[in-house]
Amino acid sequence: VREAVGGVVTGVVGSGGVSGVSCDNPALTIEQVKTAKNVCSATTCSKACKFSDEIISIVKKQALVVGIDHRIVLAISCRESSGNPAAVGNHANNGYSDCGLMQINMKGRGSNSCTPDIMNLENNIKEGIKLYKSKLSTSRNYNTDIISIQSQALASYNCCSGGENPNDKSLSCNSNTGFVDSIPKWACPIDPGTATFNMCNVKNYACDVTSCIDKY
Repeated sequence: VREAVGGVVTGVVGSGGVSGVSCDNPALTIEQVKTAKNVCSATTCSKACKFSDEIISIVKKQALVVGIDHRIVLAISCRESSGNPAAVGNHANNGYSDCGLMQINMKGRGSNSCTPDIMNLENNIKEGIKLYKSKLSTSRNYNTDIISIQSQALASYNCCSGGENPNDKSLSCNSNTGFVDSIPKWACPIDPGTATFNMCNVKNYACDVTSCIDKY
């Protein structure tokens, strides 16, 4: 899991286990699944960013090319970099820099640090859109009223550097723990992982970005 430069990290490890808005209330998640409400329905947008006309124009153009809602791209950009095209962050797990508006990670790009090419605004947006589009293919077959394809792609955009697919079926959220329908790892508030950045953070990211889309 990676921490975004402009992100709001709410799932933390404490003496009592993992807490945070995404994991504090397993009973709420169980009720959402029982009533076929989206698991992100209780989340409110943490922050909306103001973007320049140039950014909005490029995002709209490139989103149209691949057929996705440009507002998703803006919501991702806000969460990733607070809308700052010059943002540079350090990946929490793999040691490579996260670069620009959409915090493109440099792993596998021939450099540890951000290059002028990836910091170029249009290239950065293209790469972020390409990444989000590719993550749509990591989705699994869940009840889309409960777990949207969009939120699955967002979870995968944020996670995971070790190759784990956060959209794989959770083994902890099952009929024995009160769940009547299967949900992915990132949506399960039980056993989210003991790392500082775990599935609580992934859910927080996916649900927060989802809740912010209609702000643009």
